[in-house]
Amino acid sequence: MRIDKWAVTAQEALQGALGIAGDAEAAEIAPLHLLKALLDSNERNLRSILEKVGADVEAIEAQVD
Repeated sequence: MRIDKWAVTAQEALQGALGIAGDAEAAEIAPLHLLKALLDSNERNLRSILEKVGADVEAIEAQVD
């Protein structure tokens, strides 16, 4: 898998998830690490999608913190 071929936003999300997992001293990156990285980023697409399907974004953020 060539990460350098990924979209910049995907690369940034993975880097964020790596940092979050490292801060938590996790042995691997979990989906929650990636979700938190995406929610913490300036990327608005995920928030828009979650809001459009009726998800409570603030509640999700509270659960992944």
